[in-house]
Amino acid sequence: MNRFLYLFLIFALAACKNETKKVALAPNNYILVDQDGIDVEVFDDTVTDPNRYTANNQVFATGRSFRYKFAHLTTDDEIQFFKKLPPQNNEPPGWEFVDQEDANDSTITDVIIKVKYGLEPFLQHIPDYNQTVVTYDYPIAGVPGKYKSSSGVIENEGNVWMHPPRDLYFEILELNPFPFIKAPYEPGNKWTWSLTI
Repeated sequence: MNRFLYLFLIFALAACKNETKKVALAPNNYILVDQDGIDVEVFDDTVTDPNRYTANNQVFATGRSFRYKFAHLTTDDEIQFFKKLPPQNNEPPGWEFVDQEDANDSTITDVIIKVKYGLEPFLQHIPDYNQTVVTYDYPIAGVPGKYKSSSGVIENEGNVWMHPPRDLYFEILELNPFPFIKAPYEPGNKWTWSLTI
């Protein structure tokens, strides 16, 4: 009798677990597809919500922002920041180092990552754009919005992957490993990913 009850409970729990999984996945209307080592959401054709790649995010939720202070340390352990230089001869703006003691209102010491609603401005140029849109804002004189750019993040139950800031002083990050973590999110988990430049 006890074995029968034990088996019954196992089957009942398994049935409940499977049913819960079906109910949890159905509203998302997507499957995860491996694209070059990154799990990407592929939605049912009927899903046209402009915020579909962001709606289920836990970390990079719409409207959330992250502010990071940074400093460049020289080989002599001196602290430097950078400032944006005005564009010249139709070239993009440049930048130069500023010693800590020379920092002023044009010195950039922070980067703000803000999660946007929808898929603009990328949808205009990439009709099948499939990432959460973020802006990288470099406040000048403490005021956000004077210099910023947009990029993307992929967050879902399979992984979190993002483009790092790659403007001005940060353009070197294009050549470094991108922030990326695969599920399960626990110590000891390992994964491999590469990017051709």
